[in-house]
Amino acid sequence: MSGKNTNAESRMRFLESELTKMSKAYYQDERPIASDSEYDKLYDELVSLEKSHPELKNPNSPTSKVSSDLSSFLQEKEHTVPVLSLDKAYSVDEINAFVNRCIKECGKDVSFTLEEKIDGLSLVLYYKKGRLETALTRGNGHIGNDVTTSALRIKSIPKTLKEPIDIAVRGEVYISKDNFERINSTLDEPYSNARNLASGILRRLENNENSKSPLPLDIFVYEGWADEIDRISEHPDMLNYLHSLGFKTNDHIIIFKDSFDVTDAIKAKTEERKTLGYDIDGLVLKLNSFKMREHMGYTEHHPRWAIAYKFDSPSGKSKILSIDITVGRTGKITPRANLAPLNLLGATITKATLHNSSYIEELELSIGDEVSVSRRGDVIPAVDEVLEKNPDGNPIFHLPSTCPCCGEKLHQKGANLFCINENCSERIQAEAEYFVSKDCMNIDGVGASVIKDLLRFDAIKDYTDLYFINYNEVLTGKPGYKEKKIQAIINSVQKSKDEPFTHVLAAVGVEGIGLASAERLVNAGIDSFEKFIALSAKDDVTTLQNIDEIGEITAKTILSTFRNPTFRRKIERLKEAGLNTETKASDFEMISNALEGQSWCVTGSILGYKNPDLAMIEVKKRGARVVSGVSKKTTHLLVGSNPGSKLQKAIGFGTTLIHDTDFKAFLEDMDKKEGL
Repeated sequence: MSGKNTNAESRMRFLESELTKMSKAYYQDERPIASDSEYDKLYDELVSLEKSHPELKNPNSPTSKVSSDLSSFLQEKEHTVPVLSLDKAYSVDEINAFVNRCIKECGKDVSFTLEEKIDGLSLVLYYKKGRLETALTRGNGHIGNDVTTSALRIKSIPKTLKEPIDIAVRGEVYISKDNFERINSTLDEPYSNARNLASGILRRLENNENSKSPLPLDIFVYEGWADEIDRISEHPDMLNYLHSLGFKTNDHIIIFKDSFDVTDAIKAKTEERKTLGYDIDGLVLKLNSFKMREHMGYTEHHPRWAIAYKFDSPSGKSKILSIDITVGRTGKITPRANLAPLNLLGATITKATLHNSSYIEELELSIGDEVSVSRRGDVIPAVDEVLEKNPDGNPIFHLPSTCPCCGEKLHQKGANLFCINENCSERIQAEAEYFVSKDCMNIDGVGASVIKDLLRFDAIKDYTDLYFINYNEVLTGKPGYKEKKIQAIINSVQKSKDEPFTHVLAAVGVEGIGLASAERLVNAGIDSFEKFIALSAKDDVTTLQNIDEIGEITAKTILSTFRNPTFRRKIERLKEAGLNTETKASDFEMISNALEGQSWCVTGSILGYKNPDLAMIEVKKRGARVVSGVSKKTTHLLVGSNPGSKLQKAIGFGTTLIHDTDFKAFLEDMDKKEGL
């Protein structure tokens, strides 16, 4: 064997070993030892070497099999349907090459679907006569781990279908960004990404039949095998059929027919990524026609009729100039790096999160170090690794043992430190800033600087004082506060008293309750502070856990908060100030049946409404049914600015479109016809 071949063989065996270790760490241990881009770089190098030296290819090469997520601690079962991986692309040119290959092999009459590649855990659900029988992880593509008891605790997985059929469906289990941040902050060893935390939760051995509380997980299904599906000819119709059975499908899809521009679509979906409530690590382009898919066929590793476009978090080099420590509204201590200016995706980055003390120690980070910085999800700047240690010999940075603001001793909770002093001024500042924010009490004109001044003037001790102080007395004569500005603040504070209970509930700072979860709680009938207090008195975790996306940890946190005497005093003061501490009947009561029989959906930001769901309440009041996704049965789509893929889907179905600029006139016309 030549020296050149000897070097190639040595490199190939090394790459196989490294990829196998990386795959095990990612899929089985849920503790990645390399980034996706690092893994993909080595994988592509191995593919290239195998093409150049086919005689040296190992039959068990990582390129010839699906990466395995099998766990030796869980029961294994054989799959009865194919569970393959996907071929990958890293540029639009590669995507266009795939499209041209499909056109060449199938003819010009092709159509494609572009879907989000959910960053989660692949799961196959097997139903017998419409009842969930088994749930298996992808495993090695032939054998998976049985996680049925966990699947039964995921609310979006139907236990019984709307038709008594035998069917297998594949989907992606994921955890929302909010739940990831909330749960990860409580762990001694936080997970580096949402996918691995979702996997860890799904595989937990304590997810046994005696545990009935819902898991904080969700699923989108995207593939199915059944006799009924065999009679369907195209992918979008299969998705609609799965949705009709009761499965949750992702309606953020783009369908290309005849002429299309993949480049623009990928650009639009990449921009949309940062607005999503869950993580996606790419996009998947699929041929729609099942007949054409059959013609294209499969390799032993992936179908030839689909390809995944992988995102890569943009990164660059910078230097740690200093490290600040902030105190959040819950008292959580967060270190933040001040960086030498770095341009990423057109934005100048000067600050990046360092998460917690464990993260800093893991990086062995010091002030003055040269570091790699990325915008994760294209949004949040984070320090990823140390590239070169500082020349000054600065030691590894350590968080203090006392609060940098109030001096109180910090308390460890998992990997994080907390200041539990409720009178800490920085914590009060953060609580008040959150309270006045747009999605909470929406007190325009009262921002961080005004709150800081009010604290400095000793005018407020917490956010409830905003409704009791004499602004003229406190602010008149102070720099930057003229009569007109003071009156605007007074008017804005007064106006906020009309905000609905959902906004008040979101504003008071209960960990785990934002505006969306506040609306879910209210819609479930927990529509007053008194009802929350009553639940806390009974320690009624079950009632809260029966509500979508309220897990056991969140439920216990909510009940504990409402038992806190200091928090209860704040609630009483808000009630005394005249805020809505319960839902008014007029907020949700039916006013007519003008829209009865109609099925409505919404997309984009709606003019005149802080949250699109509030616009949907208006159509509910008039008898309409509100759905989360567009299907053939959807009669109306309310379209706002920056609409998502629901719009294209609705156009394809011939759904009636109502633009937000016409929405109020539409409602007024309906009410006039009803004599209201």
